[in-house]
Amino acid sequence: MTHLATTTMREIQIHGPDATNFLQNTITQNPQTPKPATYAGLLTPQGKILSAFFLIKSQTHCKILIPQTLAQNLANKLNLYKLRANIRMIEKNTKLLITWGNANPPKINPKSQTFPDPRLPKLGTFSMPPENAPNIPAPSNSVEDWQNHCRAQGVPDWSDIEWGADFPTEINMDLLNGIDYEKGCFIGQEVVSRIKRRGLARARMILAPNAPENAPRDTPIEAGGRQIGVLRRGGKHGLALTRLDRLKEAEAKSLTPTVKDEPIRLQTPPWMRG
Repeated sequence: MTHLATTTMREIQIHGPDATNFLQNTITQNPQTPKPATYAGLLTPQGKILSAFFLIKSQTHCKILIPQTLAQNLANKLNLYKLRANIRMIEKNTKLLITWGNANPPKINPKSQTFPDPRLPKLGTFSMPPENAPNIPAPSNSVEDWQNHCRAQGVPDWSDIEWGADFPTEINMDLLNGIDYEKGCFIGQEVVSRIKRRGLARARMILAPNAPENAPRDTPIEAGGRQIGVLRRGGKHGLALTRLDRLKEAEAKSLTPTVKDEPIRLQTPPWMRG
């Protein structure tokens, strides 16, 4: 069965002769990639994640797609960093159609810009129809359904991320095609490159299926009296930011992870296991 959800995203267009170089020196991905879309982020100088978004290929300008609630903060940061770069930014809302599943995809306007989710193909396909395009198919699912579909694959939603606190490796951005380590300098590059080079990425967001629904965000997860992570989201599509080295040690000792003394199950998603 194919599922379809629609949402409105914020599109930030970056025009001008310096647009490509500006992004090349600022974000985690290469804006000159031939791919139709990439997953990218903006980091603090200390290497923490400030924003995550999709960078969409365009012949005339650089195009960023981001949830509306996060757009203003990103635009403010880009304006702060642009200095004397000869660029101008244009913002607008844009409709995004999201399909996922295996059979009978709905017919989308043929002039739509369509691309697979650059993080993980299984997450779905995006279509951006032209403005005022007729005959947009009616959604069969909610955006929350798609967000939970992503969580079930071990991919956190934007709302599951602690902006300015999480490292990109902790939300698996490096494993989800969100960092180009070969592109040269960008903000926070020295820190994330050192983490990769020295193998310091010990904490990862992993699955915590059926964790306590009402546990407060970032409730400690313990095993044998030792904290091994925090529960970022509870419920059927739970996610946990987990020290994988400590989880491995606990498993070797047959210790069960708990949240407030309630046993939970932690597991890495299949794509993370290689």
